Amino acid sequence: MKNVKNLKRVAHECNLENEKKIMRNSSIELIKIIAIIFIVLSHSMPNGDINKHSSAIDINLGTNFQMSSIQLMHNLGEIGNAIFLICACWFLLDSKKTNGEKIATLIGDAFFVSVVSLIIFSIMGYKFPLNYLYKQFIPVMSGNSWFLSAYILLYAIHPLLNMIIEMLDKKRLCSISVCLFIMYSCIYLVLANKGFYYSRIIGFVTIYFITAFVKKADYIKSWKKRKFQ
Repeated sequence: MKNVKNLKRVAHECNLENEKKIMRNSSIELIKIIAIIFIVLSHSMPNGDINKHSSAIDINLGTNFQMSSIQLMHNLGEIGNAIFLICACWFLLDSKKTNGEKIATLIGDAFFVSVVSLIIFSIMGYKFPLNYLYKQFIPVMSGNSWFLSAYILLYAIHPLLNMIIEMLDKKRLCSISVCLFIMYSCIYLVLANKGFYYSRIIGFVTIYFITAFVKKADYIKSWKKRKFQ
């Protein structure tokens, strides 16, 4: 009888864990859907002079509502990328080691999609320069899949980042997050892409620390408690 009760208790706990995972994943999937919509809208915008400096809204466009809207929609891609990264960071903060098989899978998927796309467009009659063909066969290393390249680097070092975060209290983690945000978001934007040295991986690490602070400070739980009280 005791064994039966223990089995029932274990099964019940497993069901609770599965329900929590489903609820958590459902929430993340909803956020990712929003990110997908932003990215699709961004890539559906026409190319041209309006997109040459698309990291910020050009106030010189004045009352040209159509062009301003196009530039705004074009910038939604960066927001979508950030949303995807935040979702990934939220789960990586609970991970303590990297998985070489996952990295290999990501690289393999990128290679497959890149080569298949190249084949399809070549059949359709598009002519590509040799340097572009070269990049298509190494999309991660060449930067063609820049988001994936930076994510793989972040994934490779995330156990080290987690060790650093665990050694910090909320106050110090907040200080680091604010400093990174000012250095690589505020100053970078105000000085028009100039200032402190910046790279994609630095930007990803900045978002990682900000996400860590929000998660470690339990602001989500606190907000939910205030909302439903």
